Amino acid sequence: MITLKSNNLDYYLSVLPSRVLLMIASPTCPMCKKILPEIDKQLGDDIEILYIDGEKWPRIADKYDIKWYPTLILLEDGTEIKRIDKVKEDKLRQIFK
Repeated sequence: MITLKSNNLDYYLSVLPSRVLLMIASPTCPMCKKILPEIDKQLGDDIEILYIDGEKWPRIADKYDIKWYPTLILLEDGTEIKRIDKVKEDKLRQIFK
């Protein structure tokens, strides 16, 4: 899992594989804290995960119209192909269905 360290999401997407899972979350969200290690454990071997703090990078959260944390967005070549809002442990594998 990679943590976004600048507001330049386009740069990160250009250097990562064509298929990327964005996890947009908040460090103050209890479910985010709980689910973050589980997401990395269950999905980290299958896909590159980019963690984005939606509070620290609000323009990115706005760009992807984030209403709830955590939200997972599967991108392929920069295009959203699937989204899961309000992620809980039982929903993790849905991102690949």
